[in-house]
Amino acid sequence: QVVLPEGTNNGYIRVGDTYTTLDVADLKNQKLHIKTEWEGTKMTSTLTNESGTVNVTGYRQKDQYLDLDFQTKAMTFFVFQNSTFDREYQGGYLWAPVTNKTGDTFHHWDRLLDVHPGDVILHGYNGYVQAVSVARAACYDCVQPQELRTEDSWDLDGRRVDSDYIMLQHPIKTSDHIDDIIRLCNTKYAPFNKYGTGNQGYLFEINREMAKIFLVACSHANPYLKGNQTIAELLAE
Repeated sequence: QVVLPEGTNNGYIRVGDTYTTLDVADLKNQKLHIKTEWEGTKMTSTLTNESGTVNVTGYRQKDQYLDLDFQTKAMTFFVFQNSTFDREYQGGYLWAPVTNKTGDTFHHWDRLLDVHPGDVILHGYNGYVQAVSVARAACYDCVQPQELRTEDSWDLDGRRVDSDYIMLQHPIKTSDHIDDIIRLCNTKYAPFNKYGTGNQGYLFEINREMAKIFLVACSHANPYLKGNQTIAELLAE
């Protein structure tokens, strides 16, 4: 995710040896994919984010561009583990197959590829947030762990994210926040539907404000959660 320096409304970002002009007013805190092509001094950039695609064309010398330091901010995810929660918790990971036994794949499995070190994950099981974890590393290819093979529901080829779990002594009931869920999780591929109940699937990116609402509730009931620096920084935003 692109996070804008405080007070900045527009600027330039350099990607390798290419430069892209960036109007960031409506792109803050969103995933941003950048493709830049040069023809002499003519620059054509395609910026793609969650809201769509913006094409930017301009004429300017490359050495006139200002470099800004952009930093990454931890992304927030919600995972529905249900019957596999205890085994994944004990192993300290999230795992999803690449395909099912008929060769189909799904966005909520592929989303493991979006997880990076320092991202915060809320773990849902049986209608409660049961744990919070912080990803230790990026997603990598991994055959299905032996302890998950009892279901015999998926192909063995999969992906894994190693994550440091913090178990909640006092889990948070998600339906206690149904009004906020309905208000904030009304987009495609959100973890919850328009009725406030969970969507079928495994891993979802969750609205940052909704994630913080859950985390505030979790930390109030489990104060030790604030001892994790990543979670404390997210709560302090």
